[in-house]
Amino acid sequence: MHWPAARAHVARLAVVLAAAGSSAAVPLHAQQLPEPAIVQLQIGRLAARTVPAYRIGSEALVPLGQFFDLAEVRIVRSAAGFLAAQLPQGTGIEVDAHARQARAGNRTVALDSATLVVEGAELYLATAVLGRLLDVEFKADWGNLEVLVRNPDRLPVADRLRREAAHTALLRGGAAIAPDVFIPPDRSRLGGFVLDYSFFSPSTDPIEGSSYTLNAGFDLLGGSLELGARSDDPASTGDVRLDASWLGVWRRNAYLRQLRLGDGLGTGPRARTIRGGSVTNAPYVRPSLQADVVYAGRLPEGWEVEAWRNGMLLGIDSTGIDGGFGISLPVVYGENPVDFIAYGPFGERREFSRKYLVPLALLPARQVEYAVAAGECRLDPCESTLNADLRYGISERWTLAAGVDRFWRDSLSDRTHPYLDAVGILGNAWTAEAGAVASGFVRGRLGYEPTLDLRLSAEVVRFARTPDNQLLNPLARQEQVQLGAFWRPDRRRGFLFVEGRLEHATTAAGSSWRGRAGLSAQLGRVRAAPYARFERQQEAGGSVTRGFGGIELFATPGSGLGGVLRHLWLRGAYEGRNLVTPEFASLTVARPLGAGIRAEAGALWLKGSSRPTWTFSLATSLSTLRALTLVTAPAAGPAAATHYLQGSVLYDRARGGLAFTAGPSLQRGGIAGRVFLDENGNGVRDDTEPGLPNVRVQVGVAAAYSDSLGWYRVLDVVPFESVLVRADSLSFDSPLWVAEFGLAAAVPAPNRLTVVDVPLLMGAVLEGSVRFADGSPAAGVSLELTNGERRLTSSTFTDGTFYLMGVTEGRWRVSVAPRSADALSADAVPVIIAVPPGGGALPMVQLNLVPR
Repeated sequence: MHWPAARAHVARLAVVLAAAGSSAAVPLHAQQLPEPAIVQLQIGRLAARTVPAYRIGSEALVPLGQFFDLAEVRIVRSAAGFLAAQLPQGTGIEVDAHARQARAGNRTVALDSATLVVEGAELYLATAVLGRLLDVEFKADWGNLEVLVRNPDRLPVADRLRREAAHTALLRGGAAIAPDVFIPPDRSRLGGFVLDYSFFSPSTDPIEGSSYTLNAGFDLLGGSLELGARSDDPASTGDVRLDASWLGVWRRNAYLRQLRLGDGLGTGPRARTIRGGSVTNAPYVRPSLQADVVYAGRLPEGWEVEAWRNGMLLGIDSTGIDGGFGISLPVVYGENPVDFIAYGPFGERREFSRKYLVPLALLPARQVEYAVAAGECRLDPCESTLNADLRYGISERWTLAAGVDRFWRDSLSDRTHPYLDAVGILGNAWTAEAGAVASGFVRGRLGYEPTLDLRLSAEVVRFARTPDNQLLNPLARQEQVQLGAFWRPDRRRGFLFVEGRLEHATTAAGSSWRGRAGLSAQLGRVRAAPYARFERQQEAGGSVTRGFGGIELFATPGSGLGGVLRHLWLRGAYEGRNLVTPEFASLTVARPLGAGIRAEAGALWLKGSSRPTWTFSLATSLSTLRALTLVTAPAAGPAAATHYLQGSVLYDRARGGLAFTAGPSLQRGGIAGRVFLDENGNGVRDDTEPGLPNVRVQVGVAAAYSDSLGWYRVLDVVPFESVLVRADSLSFDSPLWVAEFGLAAAVPAPNRLTVVDVPLLMGAVLEGSVRFADGSPAAGVSLELTNGERRLTSSTFTDGTFYLMGVTEGRWRVSVAPRSADALSADAVPVIIAVPPGGGALPMVQLNLVPR
């Protein structure tokens, strides 16, 4: 420890210690004088140092030089009584004893004798002032002579330790997750049952004016059998549309992965609803990981660059002589935003982000996929159709597709349209698409998305001037150009952005322009989105241009608005011709009335109306169903109400009864079962073994808690794909409980609940000690307990003892870990201990270390 005038400081220390122990006996004027002290300066739990300090009342004045050194902040002393520091975030801090002030960015704090003490070359600053400058919180504990920084996350020392921990985790790598138990898919002849339903009813004619939808699903031969009925018109007409289909999925078959028979979507880039069949080797759910891509850039020589995604360090690189760096990172389909943090050789820090966009149509390199579909047209103007499609990933960045569409029509001539498509990635930010359909159209699209905050796109389509081409050109256009842009200047302000789009189209009758530009800004609890748009129609008789301006407002609730207004959500909109002549205005107020219940009231005024249209709705979203009641009072005519109801019924095979959910549940799977205490360790629940409540069961990314009898259920799980199931040990009521399996892999079947019971075992407590040859305790020794492939670890305390809870049935070998034995140059004879079923008392274990 070094500080000027050490003798004087230490000579006054006894007075300070006495004052700390009995401050009530010190007169008030004496407490206001700077009193020297020696304290333990702690940066959270990250770093600590014994330093000299001063005390004025309950306030602590700490030495700036030593504090910044402990916090790893670089400082510059340009003159006596002047100190400057620079934080990696770019914030500069200056303390000037002569000017009696401190500055941090735009903040200036005046200093006096109670907040600044100058002693030689060292400056002692009050922790209240230093906390304001650094945006951290100090706590002075004079009873223990400690000064603590309670939130050191913004300081460089915390940043360095986080980086080191992340680097260690990155170098260590992650082991592949291997399930302990695999539950194979159940391909029974017929099983499972779900029913999705919806019902719409107007108050003017509740029965004959109503409409409905019913969709039933079964698990047939491991596939999804679906039967549907819906009223195309009001029920009084008797028009009912019937649908039926079966979908089979074979995940591991490279040549046939999906087969659909009946009603459903066809194949190809423009899939159509057909009644027929389709076959493909494309996966039911495409793996999210697409490839590894190198993110490259340039910085000054000698910088270190880290790549982060969702708080996880993915890679590290350093710039070379030319300043270049490149980090190979895994990318998935869709957006791949990566945050880069670069550290310079002198403590500099830069942050920037990049995004790599992977189109969903892009295939992995050298992968081939085919698809064929044929059947009767259900919605398109044709009798029947055929599609054959072939796709090939020529590289990690480009995919080519070729195929043919064939249409048979009744009164019109049949059509055959071969096509070619290409999709690719240019660099890390550009995407390109191109396609051509014979006697149809030629299309090209270019997108630029370097970050989540900037997006530019342009698309051009030129249509073939072929008569009766409604299948490929329903709007009868000749050309079409679309431009789009989005820019957010500051990612920290998510609702501050500008966006715009422009469209130009030509037809045989003329051309049209449409454009819109808008701004979004967050002002407190109100988000405002003003915009301007225009429409221009040009035909042989002349052109018409109309301009509009408007604004949309969204207000979120806040605690400072009182007991009633604090729960209100407001949404308003206005649009005017040339911004002046009103076209419409609306206002909606919403308020939650309880769990899953929301009421809304609104008014809409349209140009030409003498009064507004009033609306009131009550929305209910429960775990068992969804319902919406809407009352409308139009500007002209009587008020009317409509009611809508939606839900699902499914068969719970685990409990042997029906279950109700809001759904939809068709072509979805689920996991259900019982958490129980497996007293005899056979893995199967016997009649006398109790179910365990309040145990959290994780199923993929979803989770559920077991009820009072141990039952749990997780719905809306993707079928045909493996999902991991595990019990969360943090939710166990007893520390002796141990899950019989760490991870179970199950393949949910469609339209049914796959049963996965979760047995827990009662473990025992193993206690013992490790001693040296002279009988002294061996502290900090790592121990290993092994039983076949099962492995547990523990370590000894300062007195040489150890204990381990949750040791399950079996013969366990207790030994000193090799790394501890090597460090101590001593060995101990392993001990074998037998744990009976259900746990129970175990004998004490003692390991004796013998020098090598």
